[in-house]
Amino acid sequence: MAQQDSLFTHNMGFYDIIVRYTIMMLLGIIGGLTGQLWLMALAIPVFLIAILGWCPMYAVLGINTCAPAEH
Repeated sequence: MAQQDSLFTHNMGFYDIIVRYTIMMLLGIIGGLTGQLWLMALAIPVFLIAILGWCPMYAVLGINTCAPAEH
């Protein structure tokens, strides 16, 4: 069965996901150390983008860094 294109098709490659995880960790650590709850809350959507492998900004701009074998 062929894979159907959908709105939430993976559009991030491995290195993009690693960058998102790094940003998430930095936001969480800096927010925790400084007591800035809004920074820690900002880490949640970054985490969701990384775990799903789908970036809404990439989808809007038509960017896909996902390797063909990863689809």
